[in-house]
Amino acid sequence: MPIEALFLNGVYSVILDDIWNVQCQETDRTLFIQPYKAQAIKRIRDDPPTATDPVCLYLSTTDDLATVSYNAEIVGWENKRLMRQERIAEVHAIIKEYQPNENGLYLCLDDGRKPVNLLHIQSMEKLQEPFSVVELIKESDRKPLSPNRRTSGGWSYVYRRSGQLGSA
Repeated sequence: MPIEALFLNGVYSVILDDIWNVQCQETDRTLFIQPYKAQAIKRIRDDPPTATDPVCLYLSTTDDLATVSYNAEIVGWENKRLMRQERIAEVHAIIKEYQPNENGLYLCLDDGRKPVNLLHIQSMEKLQEPFSVVELIKESDRKPLSPNRRTSGGWSYVYRRSGQLGSA
C-alpha cells in the first residue's frame, strides 16, 4: 500500500528554517532530515520515494508538538549505517554548508546506538496557516493523532482528514 504521508513529531524549528530558507532560493536543492532514532522508517526504507514519486512529509516543531507547521516532499532515503566514507563526507559537507544549525551528519546517538534514516527533502514549506495534528489520521488505526504530545520524536504514517496533502 503506498504511503500517503509521513508525520515527524518535534523537529527543531532552526533545522527546518535552514532547509526552508535555502529551498526558497534554490527550489531544486535537496537537503536532509535525520530522525533521531535507531529504527528504520520501514515503509520508506522498503519503498524509497524519488523525485518523480515523492512522499508528503508533515512536521511539528519541538516548540509546538500539537501543530503541523511545515511540510515537504521526501524524495529519497539512505541508510546511514551503510554509507561509504565518500558519501558520508559529501552529505556532511552539504549539511555544514546549507544546514548550519544541524552541525553536520551524525552517525552515533547520545546513547551509543547508530541512527539509520537519512531523509532527502525538497519543496519545504513553512505553512502560513499551521494546523492541528488532529487533522492527521493514522493509517494504523484510522484515529487522529493526539494533540496532547509531550515529547519529541517518532513518526506515523498518516493521511490528512480533509484528504488534501501538501500545504494547508
